[in-house]
Amino acid sequence: MFTWRENGGTQVNGEFLELKFLELDGVQISQWNASNDHFPKLERLVLRKCHHLKNIPSSFGEIPTLEMIEVHGCRNCVTECAMEIQEQQRDLGNEELKVIISRSAILRRFSGNLQA
Repeated sequence: MFTWRENGGTQVNGEFLELKFLELDGVQISQWNASNDHFPKLERLVLRKCHHLKNIPSSFGEIPTLEMIEVHGCRNCVTECAMEIQEQQRDLGNEELKVIISRSAILRRFSGNLQA
């Protein structure tokens, strides 16, 4: 499943210029060839049950609007990529990027606390 939410934006040549939320759920790709230029306003990335995926594009660490990456039920290498992106964002001065990792594909919320 691939979902995206845009607020009145357009897709131009594979770029989602106004995209703020992207969720990939159970996609069957192993290599994701994209760059920060494709998603210049992305705020939240959710990867769920992407068992074949081997990476998150490293250039996502250069997206200044990125606020959260969630990885649920994906390979360890994807988790490592998310943590590397968080470190890259910290190096650029963004201490606010949150990375949420869960081994299961379902994230449960209890009393406002996130738990895997």
